[in-house]
Amino acid sequence: MSEEYMDFDRFIHTFELKLDREFDHDDIAASWAPSTKNAPLLWGEELDVFELNDNDPMSTMAEKPSATLTVSPDSKFLAIATNAVIRIYVVESKLLMAELHGHEETIEAVHFWKLNHQNVQNAHYVVFSQDSEPVGADGTILTWYLDKDGERVDDTENPINFEGRFLSGSLTALSHDEILFVHSDRSITTQGWPRPTEWFPQLVVRSLLDPLTEVRRLKGHQDAIMWASWSSTDPNIIASASWDESCRIWNAATGECIHNIRHTSGQNWTGDFSPNGEQVVFAGRNRSGPPTIAIYSVATGNRVLQLEMPGLRGWSAPLAWSRNGDVIALVIKRAVILWEVAINKTTEVLEVHSDGSWRDSFCGITSVKWLDRNGEKLLVRVSDHTIFIWDRKRNWKWRLQRPPTLQEMVTLSTAEAFIEEKNLLLSLDGDWRVRTWELESG
Repeated sequence: MSEEYMDFDRFIHTFELKLDREFDHDDIAASWAPSTKNAPLLWGEELDVFELNDNDPMSTMAEKPSATLTVSPDSKFLAIATNAVIRIYVVESKLLMAELHGHEETIEAVHFWKLNHQNVQNAHYVVFSQDSEPVGADGTILTWYLDKDGERVDDTENPINFEGRFLSGSLTALSHDEILFVHSDRSITTQGWPRPTEWFPQLVVRSLLDPLTEVRRLKGHQDAIMWASWSSTDPNIIASASWDESCRIWNAATGECIHNIRHTSGQNWTGDFSPNGEQVVFAGRNRSGPPTIAIYSVATGNRVLQLEMPGLRGWSAPLAWSRNGDVIALVIKRAVILWEVAINKTTEVLEVHSDGSWRDSFCGITSVKWLDRNGEKLLVRVSDHTIFIWDRKRNWKWRLQRPPTLQEMVTLSTAEAFIEEKNLLLSLDGDWRVRTWELESG
């Protein structure tokens, strides 16, 4: 096939996964987990598979269908958004409990939280879903209430809605005490679009029980806010990273910027709190030179430690701090690096091979996350939608692999949810299916 140009469809059609490294611990190569039969598990070898609805309306600007998923905090219900519709299923039986209609554009984010205090009659859960304008500006966030059986209990015609965009994945958009949540407003970059200061990007804090009421606005960033998260332990602390060269630590109770950290001379993209909430790591790109990845004290705003890697070039994103606090998983180019913060040591644990062709621009690592509470299982997904999982305590590995014969993708979307109590991974893959895989604990 000619390489005069490359797009995602051509990439998938021609790409064959090759690795230069696939996990080891203390120079001992990882063993295949017992359930893998000493080989990658190809799509079709999962415990069960669930095909998504393909009749939901698409945005007029969308080239491919889009989907995302999340599970309720108690792992009883599964929320799947396909294009502009959300469906609530029972996790075990996949029984459909509710259909949520109201978005006009493609849904980009779904959050599923439990209500500790009911504000709607018989409501046990609340779901927030956010769509987005095609140009990437703020979308509409809709609010849905569900009862203990996963059925809708609020006004089916007029769901609560407001403008904004969620910046944090998982539960980091929700405060530690599960009372408040945060999203961005006026999110589009100010570069090339001068506007009054009051229209600069801001963070908005709202109450879970009364989402229409703004509790606080956090103002000060002068360009797009790319990442924001609540502290892992303090319900009054939020951190953010922006393209305006700054990262900030905020007091959400007062709206005050506690620390304005000049992390880079360019764009800041992401971050994560340490599990004890005492430190935060930021990653950003300088206007020239290598990226900057450093850890700061939440109390003082001072830099505690900076990643030092000889020859570090390119870009680092995403990253995830292990829940036991000992390492930060980083993506640098096509490699996953573990940064042991106590001894400031880095170790490469996975690397996707480069073949030097135009495919390299599409061949990368799209997500890295810790699955379990102990920070032992690391999940890595690459751009051909294959998933790698490593249990670093047992030095076991799983590979949930797109079959090389599958050379077309229905969607670019991917997502995962881990049900730790049962060691089950739900993966939303590019062929418009949700698969269930068992990750045994041994």
